[in-house]
Amino acid sequence: MNVNDPKDQKSKQEPYTYINGFGFMPQTNEEERKHLSSVCTLLFFVLLLYFLLKRLILIPSYYLSGILGTHVWFNPMTGLITMSEEAYQTASLICYTLSMLLVFIVLRVAVRKEFHLRRLIWLPTFRYAINSFFLLCGTALTGLFCAELFTRLLHSLGIVLPNTSFQLPASGGAFILYFLSITLFPAVLEELLFRGIMLQMLRRYDELFAIAMTSLLFAMVQGSVYDAIFAFIFGMGLSYFAMRNGGLLVCIASSFVIRFLRFFLWMLQNQMESALASAAILSILLLLFVAAIVCFYFRVHHNPHAFDLKQDENVLTNREKFSVVLINPLFWCLGILCLSRFFINLQFIN
Repeated sequence: MNVNDPKDQKSKQEPYTYINGFGFMPQTNEEERKHLSSVCTLLFFVLLLYFLLKRLILIPSYYLSGILGTHVWFNPMTGLITMSEEAYQTASLICYTLSMLLVFIVLRVAVRKEFHLRRLIWLPTFRYAINSFFLLCGTALTGLFCAELFTRLLHSLGIVLPNTSFQLPASGGAFILYFLSITLFPAVLEELLFRGIMLQMLRRYDELFAIAMTSLLFAMVQGSVYDAIFAFIFGMGLSYFAMRNGGLLVCIASSFVIRFLRFFLWMLQNQMESALASAAILSILLLLFVAAIVCFYFRVHHNPHAFDLKQDENVLTNREKFSVVLINPLFWCLGILCLSRFFINLQFIN
């Protein structure tokens, strides 16, 4: 081999970067930018696909709900659909589950070489899992506080967000289906999609960028501004512990319990007397907050660098990474769609 060959000299000077699961691979600035752009385009596309599927699958879900034995009546003359509470909750659950699963399958096929399911079911020690759970509770409380603060700020400016409260299903079957649709199914499906695949796809660029982008995408699929703010902050905690634990079981369990606690506190607020409900809710939140602080102290005392994040700017700087996101047209399409969903029913008061 001729050592003076310009091609050989170029190959020697070619920078290398570590990619999870692949080891050190040659990358240049332009190649890394193109790869990040393609990854972001894929992620934005599958989320747009998710919203589209929820529209397309809705009517077939009503038919499927009727096939499963629930009471659904179709009027071919008027096109109206009348259904029982069980049928509505069954159709909603089918529509959400199928949309999530189809998006998961599309993304799983696209990144089959970078996705390892066995790594996601790894379970840490019981002590570490309990500590992580209470820290995630503290993150969730922070998200609820910020969401409540934001809504109150908008109200002080004369902007009232749409009221998302509704009447709980009266029948037992419909209530169980509704409970599963807001706790267990989102906890499993959303963690598999966002922390299981999306986070791992973005992790190669650095941990801080991956956590921020995954949390932003997680917030975009929520149904209200309040839930989006909560999901962004809570998603950052979930993404962090998914990286540190190396698995999703703690994140899935924590997400389920946090969703259950939100539902339980909402039930207390609406079913009990105002003063008694406020005292009970405040006591529960205070206990969780104190437990989170204690767990945070022990985690930092045991490992002072426990919450340090790896930031790798060997190829692209953080500014370049976020610029790649901002110039992507699908990102703005997704953002406009989410904002229209969040603020379509805003009310302005004097």
